[in-house]
Amino acid sequence: SARLGAVELVLDCLNLLNAPYAASEYSFVSDWGTREIPSLVPARHIAAGAPLTVMASLRVEVGEP
Repeated sequence: SARLGAVELVLDCLNLLNAPYAASEYSFVSDWGTREIPSLVPARHIAAGAPLTVMASLRVEVGEP
């Protein structure tokens, strides 16, 4: 963040390098009905992590502290 008098600018960044990653990983049997005989072998499932995100906020203080 940067502040000049009563004005403050804040930048929040997530995954600044835009690297792919799994926020969480699970291993369980899943059957989507694509085979005649379903497989009982556990498969790896992931929840994707946050993409490159840049957020900015501007704060202005008004009045006396």
